[in-house]
Amino acid sequence: MSSIPTPETKGKRLNWLWIGLCVLVGLAAVIFAWRLIVPNPDVNALPAFWSGVLVNVGTSVLLAGILFVLERRFVRETRQVAAAAATQAVERAANANQQLSSRVSELEERLKGQLAEQQKNHDEALNSLTADASYESVLKNLKTAYEFGAISRRGLTVPAGPEVDSPRVTFIYQPAFYNEDGDGHDEQLTVRYVAERNSHEIGTPLISALWHPGEDPVEVFRGLMDDMVRSGRGSEKNRLKIRNAFTNLASTLKEAVSSRRGDESWQSGGSVGELISDGWILTENGVEARGHGIVATPAELSPPSSVTERQAWKLPDKPEWADSDVWKTAMQRGQQELRATYSAFPF
Repeated sequence: MSSIPTPETKGKRLNWLWIGLCVLVGLAAVIFAWRLIVPNPDVNALPAFWSGVLVNVGTSVLLAGILFVLERRFVRETRQVAAAAATQAVERAANANQQLSSRVSELEERLKGQLAEQQKNHDEALNSLTADASYESVLKNLKTAYEFGAISRRGLTVPAGPEVDSPRVTFIYQPAFYNEDGDGHDEQLTVRYVAERNSHEIGTPLISALWHPGEDPVEVFRGLMDDMVRSGRGSEKNRLKIRNAFTNLASTLKEAVSSRRGDESWQSGGSVGELISDGWILTENGVEARGHGIVATPAELSPPSSVTERQAWKLPDKPEWADSDVWKTAMQRGQQELRATYSAFPF
């Protein structure tokens, strides 16, 4: 059984019958025209006119057959060239897509590698802070946390002792700043004692020490304690423990950076301002407790502006699970530090 030709097969075959008829009719017309003019050499005669017409018609028909062959061949070759060009274009596009996919995949891996390396360097620096309390180590880690937004611009306050009511110190990193006149300073590191105002004092004294590059931390804290004695806080000076201050600084910075970075953490990720006690911190979002989230917001710690509303206002009640001393300190420190950052007005 013979197969039925497909449209593509048909398109490749020439209609030789049609071509032959065109050639025969064209030649016949030319020959007949020549026969008309030979016996009648007078060009003005009527036979000469019809001879010219027949020559034109014959050559046109003859050329039609020849052009049909040439046209089919031209179309076939053009189609082949176009198909080849389209195939090459598709191949080039596929190769380009494959190369782009490879490059994107490579970039993704490179980005992951750089982020992992950066995180590793940060973690190593933070871990080293527990053993290295040098100026360079403290400045580097505070700067990293500051640039991440992991700590407050006012610094990070930590207890300088084992108890919840231990004296508190604040480590403050200040970036370099210069105005148009060239006045300003390089990046600085300051250690400040958080002084509570005594009942007989008019104001709260500012007790702080500028930590210079290469300076021994013992010398910094000794100068800080000397200022505490001069301001009448000798008893607090005796309770201040430098080891606890740096241990709490290292652990709080590590947790704050990890939380800000989006790692798994019990913290909300807000900028940390102070470590109250183990598992209790002050952030821009409020008082946070490990396992319980935000237990008091800045709005809840801010008394109303209206005198009438302020008379009925009170701090949040202590949860049953919270330690009384820790809760009391958290509410006091929260009021002092967070209500200054909260405003009930949109301006």
